Amino acid sequence: MMNALKKSAKSLVWKVSPKLNATLRMERYKSLNTKFPNVFNDEDAQKNALLQQVYDQGFAVLPSYFDAAWCEKCIAEFHDMKECHPSFVQSREDDRIFGCENVSETFARFHDDKFLQSIADQYYGETAKINVSLVNHVEPTKGSVLGSGGDWHRDRMIRQFKALVYLKDVTDENGPFQYIVGSNTHHHAQFKADTAVTGMPQNATRLTDKDVQPLVDRDPSRLKTFTAPKGTVVLVDTSGIHRGMPIKDGERYAMFNYYIPASEYDSNYVHKKFAPVVPENFSMNKNDQDR
Repeated sequence: MMNALKKSAKSLVWKVSPKLNATLRMERYKSLNTKFPNVFNDEDAQKNALLQQVYDQGFAVLPSYFDAAWCEKCIAEFHDMKECHPSFVQSREDDRIFGCENVSETFARFHDDKFLQSIADQYYGETAKINVSLVNHVEPTKGSVLGSGGDWHRDRMIRQFKALVYLKDVTDENGPFQYIVGSNTHHHAQFKADTAVTGMPQNATRLTDKDVQPLVDRDPSRLKTFTAPKGTVVLVDTSGIHRGMPIKDGERYAMFNYYIPASEYDSNYVHKKFAPVVPENFSMNKNDQDR
């Protein structure tokens, strides 16, 4: 009975005052973000600086974090997987393999990286778990105007941490990662102002280039484009507005770790949402092809 009354009340608020509903929604995101830390006190000064930059701007960069040989091996094993086990490859704006850490120790090195894990733990203020890891490959497709991951978007409306590594040198031509500086939603005043500028609902997670362009026109310095050599790692709060820039030429290879608070992890949800996901104890035996 009580739940029914609450539902009715919410419905009434929306019908009577969309503006009030929007205000309540904004306050809800603000409240949900208060459970996460905004001050970081690790003994490692470098780690503190990285965490603070992700908090303040939405991202931080680790140059030359992985060597070129490892990157090249990842690319080779990605193509081996595509050839031998195509049923695990999703083709969208890119080709991607979820659960890549289960393919080989090469991919697992990124998934299991202890420094990246410690950054995720402290950014959430609790033990983090990788929801899923993926490796992807994107190249120009006739008629496509979207980059890897689709158009501009937020992964969710409260704090979300992700690490990505470029496996091939990335320029303006081959689909660099892009981010709107300071658009991570725990910056409540900025989030509110950005929502007003884009004209999109507060709970909008998908935006078009047309929606985002007014933000860039107002302050071009907020558009950060991550061109960088292979082996570069980008740490990012994906509650902020981001995308893979539409690729013009060449190709891009990258890997991603999606971290969430361990208390939120649900393996059934992961396998349903990202299916197909390469299972644990997977064998890359070329005799076990699933063509």
